[in-house]
Amino acid sequence: MAINTINSILLILQSHGEIIQYIIIYSLMFIEGPIVTYIVSFAAALGYFNIGIIFVLGILGYIIPEIILFRIGGLLRTNSLKKVVSYFGLHKKRIAWLEKNLKNHTIKTIFIIKTIPPLPIPGLVLCGFIRMPFARFFWINLIFDIMYTIIFVLLGYYMGLAANTSLKYFKLTQYMLPLAVILAIFIYLLIRKISSIEIRKIKN
Repeated sequence: MAINTINSILLILQSHGEIIQYIIIYSLMFIEGPIVTYIVSFAAALGYFNIGIIFVLGILGYIIPEIILFRIGGLLRTNSLKKVVSYFGLHKKRIAWLEKNLKNHTIKTIFIIKTIPPLPIPGLVLCGFIRMPFARFFWINLIFDIMYTIIFVLLGYYMGLAANTSLKYFKLTQYMLPLAVILAIFIYLLIRKISSIEIRKIKN
């Protein structure tokens, strides 16, 4: 059933023009950038997509939402900010910690914000709220975004190449994309596990 579902998704994508395909992929990257980047890079290794376009979309899938959140933070008043961050379980102590470290250890703190759920949304909003210089915010995030995209594109692409060779040998090519999804879920759960350990340190 999973195989048929994945094949159906690919058929739907391929039934549209190339531009529409990449618009759909980019929209999905807004929701879950790393995992989608990994899966479509895997599919690119099988000849479904252009890996260069996927790489560019992966970077844009990170940086554009980050800029939007930064601008939102710049428009918020104190009370509005508290309402936003409260949805993500950030109390005054954690907000103060983030604000202090964003000013004193900007690069390290942005790295933590970008890698540990649920910090990305409230953390990036807070960057705008404390009036961090936009150029500094942009270039730090862009460098991290390029690094993250390279990692997930290479992981997906070379896993796709390896799976293509191995599964063709064993005549199991229909399992290639389901394998990509399984690996993506594994990577996602691993990241969440590591993140949950780190977030406990920040909560205390």
